[in-house]
Amino acid sequence: MAIIVEDPYFLWFLLTLPILFIVHIATVKTNRAKALKFANFDAIARVTGKQVFSRNFTLLFFRLLAITFIIFALSGTKLSYVGQSNESDFVIAIDASASMAAKDFTPSRLAAARAQALNFVDRLQPGTQVGIISFSGTSEVIIQPTDDLGRAKRKIEDVVIREIGGTDLGEAITTATSMILPSKKAKTIILLTDGQGNVGIPLKEATQYATNEGVTIHTIGIGTTEGGAFAGLDIVSTIDEDSLKEIAQASGGKYFPAQTERELAEAYQEIAATTKGNITKDLTVSLIGLALAILIVEWLLANTRFRTLP
Repeated sequence: MAIIVEDPYFLWFLLTLPILFIVHIATVKTNRAKALKFANFDAIARVTGKQVFSRNFTLLFFRLLAITFIIFALSGTKLSYVGQSNESDFVIAIDASASMAAKDFTPSRLAAARAQALNFVDRLQPGTQVGIISFSGTSEVIIQPTDDLGRAKRKIEDVVIREIGGTDLGEAITTATSMILPSKKAKTIILLTDGQGNVGIPLKEATQYATNEGVTIHTIGIGTTEGGAFAGLDIVSTIDEDSLKEIAQASGGKYFPAQTERELAEAYQEIAATTKGNITKDLTVSLIGLALAILIVEWLLANTRFRTLP
């Protein structure tokens, strides 16, 4: 949690608070000296029920507190903290190896993955940036992170089965991390695969790179245990769930097994709903509201309990 001040120059006005305190003390002493000219304080008190002067510093406290809140409001004070939010930018990394053409999802694993990625983008708030990559033995950048969500959705359709063999999860993570680094928001990668990393960059090195850069990785393992038909063959995916869990846990993300289209949809829904990110709240209105409330209380006290003779 952190306090952010956009215009710190206004904070110089806080130096006026001790001056106001000194002025108050001097005023009290002056009023006291004037009040001593009256001969009978008890008589005045019995007749008016009022104080000749107030030694109570409650009103001063309220006034100074209200001024403090106003100064912080003018300085553009904001509260920043990490919490549940979809205020994040994303890179969606989709496995495009040959096994993603398996028919255990309708009409195929890859088609189901594209469809749910489209639904995910639809849930994002305007201004969110989304990038897309596909990967097999190597990674291909489909679109760099953009806040043009309509264009990002169209580019998702460009993810097709790739002829390059193997599955390089490490390169996919490294590429996605490099793409999202310029983001000033929370950074999240969604890694979807039906296999295991068997070539290229070691997973631990890639995951450490992402973790060091503050990137959260959610992993989705897609495919049924029965597999699906592809090119006349029955394909049974061997998802390395242990590695996918380690990737997610190391980066503060979560692993989602998706053996059905419903589970795949629920995985994306949960990611959209529970992404952790830096939440920034503008406190200007709240501070002004508090200052006004305090001034109202101060006015009521000044005209009732702490009312003094002119």
